Amino acid sequence: MEVAMKVVQVGIRFPTDVKSWLEDQARLNRSSQNSEVVRAVRAQMLAAGVEFGDQPPAAVKAQKNHSEAQDHAAE
Repeated sequence: MEVAMKVVQVGIRFPTDVKSWLEDQARLNRSSQNSEVVRAVRAQMLAAGVEFGDQPPAAVKAQKNHSEAQDHAAE
C-alpha cells in the first residue's frame, strides 16, 4: 500500500550560481529540478535526525543510501 504524499507548491528565488548548479544536478541525475531540491532538503532532514512522516520506510532508506553514496563520493 502506498502512502499518499501531500504536496504544497512554493516559489523560491535562488542566486544564479545555485540555480545553475541545480540545473546541472538535475541533468546529471536525469531528474527534475524540483526533485533535486527535495533531495537536498531531505538529506539535510536526515542529517538533523528528522523522520519523514509522509514517506514509506523504503523511500526513506533509499534517500539515506543516496545521501551516504554522495558523501563517500565527495571523500
